[in-house]
Amino acid sequence: MPYRPPRLMMLVLLAVLLLPACGESQPATEPTPPPAPSNSERSAPADHPRGGPAGPESAPLAEDDAGETPPDPLRGDLERFTDAAPQYVRRDYVDGETVAIETDPVPFDMIRVPGDAALGIEPFYMGETKVTWAMLESWMYCRDLVDIEEIHRLIAEGLRPSPLYDFSAIELRIWEDDPLPAVTLSRTTAEAFCLWLSEKTGRTYRLPTPEEFALALRLGGGCPDDTEALLALGGFRENSRYEDEFLGPLDPRDPMYDEMVRTVAVKSYAPNGLGLYDLLGNAAEWVVEPGGPAYLMGGHFAVPAAEMSADWTDTEDHQVWNESYPNNPPSRFWYYGRHHFQGFRLVCEARP
Repeated sequence: MPYRPPRLMMLVLLAVLLLPACGESQPATEPTPPPAPSNSERSAPADHPRGGPAGPESAPLAEDDAGETPPDPLRGDLERFTDAAPQYVRRDYVDGETVAIETDPVPFDMIRVPGDAALGIEPFYMGETKVTWAMLESWMYCRDLVDIEEIHRLIAEGLRPSPLYDFSAIELRIWEDDPLPAVTLSRTTAEAFCLWLSEKTGRTYRLPTPEEFALALRLGGGCPDDTEALLALGGFRENSRYEDEFLGPLDPRDPMYDEMVRTVAVKSYAPNGLGLYDLLGNAAEWVVEPGGPAYLMGGHFAVPAAEMSADWTDTEDHQVWNESYPNNPPSRFWYYGRHHFQGFRLVCEARP
């Protein structure tokens, strides 16, 4: 019968053989991470554009991770920035309470215009386009307000406009899908909207001065002498005609022929050298001398191209422009009838 070692001896021998492999093991624990370097100790990789340890002093990685601090548009650090005009709707609930609900705002772009130290003009931002009906709509209809007495008070104080009675303006400008420039409005209306928009956005919006408008026009290439080049930049009598769906095309000898002109959507023509659309033509634009008078610059759709120049202006005339207004006294906010070419563009100061 072959020899079999005792079972106890076999167990002892097995333990001796396994002891070196497991005798030194310790209970598993989480490794202690090395202390994180402080911000001043962090450096970008060697191939980072700001340089690594062997290159120039590197920016902390924490800044890269968080991204660059966006430049402040009001400080003139950007070539352009986008803002938005708030929009509202009013809703009546079952319990009779009426509230104003904010909806999707209407964005607009502002483009930086370099100043001119010789003329004493600081850099400023100017609207890429004229103010459109879409931007103006909630404000002009007081949709952000629910208190009727407050609405009447603001209208009386010239901070909100009275209703727009001109049916042609409503039909041809507000109801269309195209972003048409807001027109038929007075200086009072334009300045009141700037004030409201400033309160809503936290930026200071206003009308341009004549000098700022002239500078933006000059830096953008000026007013072309060539008619074809001028008509490529904006709408004038020659390229702003439309056909009435009831009257159809009119003969040039028809007395109504000269009246069948109107605005078209912003950005329908080429921008000038600064990227500003319709600075000439389509709708004339309000400019205001600080503490002084207001008048229109830039021409409009009813002006013949041959009469257009960089120094074109038109002075506000309530009596003539509102001679056919249906109410007495006429509105301070809107013009009526064939005098429906007055628009405006926003300006926002860029602090140095």
